[in-house]
Amino acid sequence: MRFKDIFKSDNCKDIYEGINKYSTFLLKEYNDQIESLGFVSKPKDIFDFVWGTIELSKIEIGLIDSPLIQRLRNIKQLGFAHCVYCNADYSRFAHTIGVTEVAGRIAKVITRNLKHNFDSNGIDMFEVVRLAAIFHDCGHVFYSHVSEKFFTSSKKYKYVDNVTSALTFFNERISARAAFHEMLSVMIVNSDEVYRFFTLIAKHFDQSKLLHNDDVDLFIDYISGLIVGTAVDKKSLPYSTIIKGAIDADRMDYLSRDSSTTKVPLAVDIPRLINKITVVKINNYQPAQVWNDHSGDDAPYLSMAIGYSAQSLIGQFSTARSILYESVYFHHKKLTAEAMFRKACEGIFQLVPDEKSCDFSYIMSLTDNALSEYFSEIVVPSELREDIRCKEAHNIFIRIKNRDLYKRVASFSKDILDSVPNYIYEDFVTNIIEDPFSDAYIEFIKLLTEEYYMVLTCLNRPRENDMPDFMFIETNWKSDMSDDIPIDFGNAPYKMSSQVYKETPFLGEGNRQKQYYLVTNQINRDLVYIALEHLLYLKYGIKIQEGSSTCAKFANGQIDKLKYSLFELNFYRDALSLLPDRIVKGLFDLQVFRAVVAKYQSYTGVRGTKVTEQTLFNFLRQFLLVHCDKDEIRILLKGVLSLLAEATFIDRDFFSKNASSLMNKILAKGYKNNLMVKLGGAFDSANRLTYYFNDVKEKQGFRFVETVSDALKIANDPDSCIVFFDDGAYSGKQVVSIFQELMGVPLEERETDEIHTEELDDASKEQLKSARIILGYICFNRKSRENILQKLKDLGVCNVEIVFEKDLSEKIFSENSQMFVSKEECNIVRRLLQEIGYQVQKSSKQTSTGAFKDRWDEDRVKNSALGYNDAQQMVVFEFNVPTYTLTPFWQNGKYNNWIWQGLFQRTDK
Repeated sequence: MRFKDIFKSDNCKDIYEGINKYSTFLLKEYNDQIESLGFVSKPKDIFDFVWGTIELSKIEIGLIDSPLIQRLRNIKQLGFAHCVYCNADYSRFAHTIGVTEVAGRIAKVITRNLKHNFDSNGIDMFEVVRLAAIFHDCGHVFYSHVSEKFFTSSKKYKYVDNVTSALTFFNERISARAAFHEMLSVMIVNSDEVYRFFTLIAKHFDQSKLLHNDDVDLFIDYISGLIVGTAVDKKSLPYSTIIKGAIDADRMDYLSRDSSTTKVPLAVDIPRLINKITVVKINNYQPAQVWNDHSGDDAPYLSMAIGYSAQSLIGQFSTARSILYESVYFHHKKLTAEAMFRKACEGIFQLVPDEKSCDFSYIMSLTDNALSEYFSEIVVPSELREDIRCKEAHNIFIRIKNRDLYKRVASFSKDILDSVPNYIYEDFVTNIIEDPFSDAYIEFIKLLTEEYYMVLTCLNRPRENDMPDFMFIETNWKSDMSDDIPIDFGNAPYKMSSQVYKETPFLGEGNRQKQYYLVTNQINRDLVYIALEHLLYLKYGIKIQEGSSTCAKFANGQIDKLKYSLFELNFYRDALSLLPDRIVKGLFDLQVFRAVVAKYQSYTGVRGTKVTEQTLFNFLRQFLLVHCDKDEIRILLKGVLSLLAEATFIDRDFFSKNASSLMNKILAKGYKNNLMVKLGGAFDSANRLTYYFNDVKEKQGFRFVETVSDALKIANDPDSCIVFFDDGAYSGKQVVSIFQELMGVPLEERETDEIHTEELDDASKEQLKSARIILGYICFNRKSRENILQKLKDLGVCNVEIVFEKDLSEKIFSENSQMFVSKEECNIVRRLLQEIGYQVQKSSKQTSTGAFKDRWDEDRVKNSALGYNDAQQMVVFEFNVPTYTLTPFWQNGKYNNWIWQGLFQRTDK
């Protein structure tokens, strides 16, 4: 199969016919002149500021002087890079001359290293390579890659499916990844007038052995293959990647040229890299469908390679490319101008008549000069020039011309989003940012526009006359090491470059994290940022960090001032979490805040959790997840700090004082021999607190016993009493469950399903029933006394008294509460804490399927929203928190779909 056969297919035929027509339009008169007068051009020397003096042959000058190549003078190589670098405005023509020189140098090196003489034809591959270099960019349309992206991916271009279908079909036949402009270049090379041009070369230069009439088809296939990096036979194989490959003439020129025009350093010794090119024999080569080899089976498969001693140059080359991508090709200003240009193209090509918008003869005739502020006179029919789309496109072109580009509002990348699950971020990127023609994107822009107008209305500012415009741009590049080139190891078998860099350090940039920006045409970008942040939080569950706005270069405090004004206007009632730290710190009393930190400075919970200014502040920020107005959030934060300030904190000092008082109360009962046994197991808090009894001086009359069995053995005289010590009890279920456990009640019948101790033997059970028992508590709910005594009586344990220090019977939010200024404030704090506690408790007690764990159900969750059994207490031990404490302070879970961490469970610093 020849390249021209590909274009006869239905997939490519329409585009090829347009290209063929355009080639005829450009070259027919030029070829007629050659046919009548012969080649009047002479060899020339051209000075190039990158490569110096470049010698061009008579044939090369003949091709370069043609309108086909001269057209490239009117197409910018770097699109809109001149918006950033004023000298980066050179043309595709200059680049073409440079590639021709570099490609010729590489071809000479390869020819010198070839050890096999291919005699299948007399075609000079050196000249073929240089002619292919001249042709390699002739398929570029206006503004190079900028418009190419429009034609190949914009759903607003009516014939995008035709283009992508043709390109896919073409690439499948050549077994390569050609770009659209490369396919167009190959179509031009295979056009009728280019064929005629080469026929004229064969006629006028037959004596040069460059080309014979019989070789024109092969000559054209050679050039076509070189443009897309595909060999058509064994003779062309060593040269096939000179123009398009991992280390090719195209990249060598544009990297050097772009570095020279922008002064972005290029630390690569390209002349040495060229000299280190060699040829290696390769095995298992898979030819493409355009392969037409007639050299015989004995001829080897040879490929261009890099010498082993120069492999570090590959890394330098890749690094240089990445630096230029970062600094030039993906500079946000350049990308913004290109995005604006494509947006204008979307409007224009909806106005261009159908017979023209699908005709690549017409499209190729449009150069950079046509798609400018004069486009309406050149491209758009006169009757459509008043169309709103035409006017919008005209305004965009004027803005680009005056460098009045859209400005950045916010940046997006995974590392600057706050606690957003990967799947949410990836879904937003895939369906919205990277697909600007999806329904999801259209909805996002609509919602953002509405949100922006809402901000204007809230601030009582007038709407602008022009419609706000928003678009995303992407700055992302990869190292080119994914493209393989053989590395010659001398006598050892060659290795591909990707294999080598798995074994050796790679100094290049490698893959970078994708970075996106939202840009807008609005002057009030700070309001756009406010609207964007609000929309992302409420609609998409994405919270962007404050640092995402640094790219917009807002004045210090600009966003904070706006947010404070909007906060006072209750704009943030459903998104308080978006308030910056500086505003949040003004919502509560800093003196109380610092007093709370000082109070709990000795707290050390599980996993070493501490209460510091940072952890307390992070905990308080979580309350901004509630939906309430400005007054209510102030009341809530004040109430939370008051609860912490007034809470019972049982540290070592508190314990020793209260344990001493408790022991005195027990001594007053008149028992001379009080046997102290901790209530619970090794992991219960009572076990840890017993260590603090060492600080209690009034221990005379008490004897500490390890187990209940040990106590029963010695508690057989009238003056003995077993004192079961516990830190606290609210409902009493745990103490009842422990006694049930001692008495052998089956697990499923006990008050709780926890295991604390071991069952007593029968003799000990009887002894326990008759023993004198005191339940001693630091904290106790006296309202549960009768229930506990009755449950123990049901077990036969009747001689029981309860002694305690702090009474927990009064609930935090009771009618008698003295903690809040008013009943209204009390109700607000209760309502909001109950709402938080319910969601957090429910999320912690449900499995991934939504089923409740253990003995939990909806009613129990509701009843535990403010502490187990609706205890409504604030008790904190030095090392943990009882579950009857207000739930939001100790439980971890989720609230309003965001992660919630209790203050005494936080692990952040």
